[in-house]
Amino acid sequence: MALNKCAQIRYQTLDKCFSNKMRKFFIEDLIEACNNSLYEYTDGVTVSKRQIYDDIKFMKSEAGWGIQLEKKYEGHKSYYRYSDPNFSINKQILNPEETGKLEETIFLISRFQGLPTFDWVHDFIKQFKSSLNNDIFSEESKEIISIDNNSKLSGLEWLSICFHAIVNKTVLEIEYKSFNNPSLKVHIHPYFLKQYNNRWYLWGYCQENTLCVDIPCIALDRILEIKEETEIKFIPNTKRNFKTHFDNIIGVTNIIENPVRKIILRVENSLYNYINTKPIHPSQRIIKENSDSVEIELTLKDNYELQTLLLTYADRLEIISPIDLKESILKRARAIIQKYS
Repeated sequence: MALNKCAQIRYQTLDKCFSNKMRKFFIEDLIEACNNSLYEYTDGVTVSKRQIYDDIKFMKSEAGWGIQLEKKYEGHKSYYRYSDPNFSINKQILNPEETGKLEETIFLISRFQGLPTFDWVHDFIKQFKSSLNNDIFSEESKEIISIDNNSKLSGLEWLSICFHAIVNKTVLEIEYKSFNNPSLKVHIHPYFLKQYNNRWYLWGYCQENTLCVDIPCIALDRILEIKEETEIKFIPNTKRNFKTHFDNIIGVTNIIENPVRKIILRVENSLYNYINTKPIHPSQRIIKENSDSVEIELTLKDNYELQTLLLTYADRLEIISPIDLKESILKRARAIIQKYS
């Protein structure tokens, strides 16, 4: 439930008034109390009688806190007090709307129980099942959604330790073996994890700089061993903004010095119907429409993942520019033809 600042101040003030056993709060008193609180924390905002009634209505609703409020009369006037003198909205962890959202969120997370990082989900669900809707975790409900995850992937055993090292800012000693080089041991200050094409990758500062770049991308399935190195001071990330690091690429390979370029493709109509609903990249836009095809423009860096993706559409897609990308795809296509000739 999203609350703005003024509303939050009013609800907290009303909660204190309704909980006060030593004083009777009539509607005028509630207005005064809210105005005093608003004056202290805002720039002269005031509240009307209508607003207080609306706030009480909201606090009573399921979208609010479902409060039980007594309206007691004293002559021609009435004051308000909680039915349960020990009640407070601050003692309720969640309102019904938030509980429902939590149930749905936990259900979605529970689909990842096969992954090492999410082993805690099983215990979490067991702990909260008594207070949550059990129906959402029934065997029948488990069949309504499927999330693609493969518990047999290599490297998943390292996912949990990398995740916690990033959160806790712990240096990792990693024995790593790339596909074409002998194994080596490096100290990584881990910063970021990302999954792409059913493989997990770790980014972090390499203390020895033996992986050619200062913030290398390490495939978890190439890791042979990991140890936490608590004696080495963690060096925070100041060189990469991972919120934007992947904006101009497909996949995970971002060679920093490579330029972002305009890539123009001619796509047959039968394929465009597909990539229109599943764009190759967020920058995708139409620049020309023909009778049998559509020309689109992408703004991103050329990398191996982009070329591989374009090859999957090769029979219904043509690269117009840049020429060097076209030649790279042609070279790979010729190698494929040669293997099958």
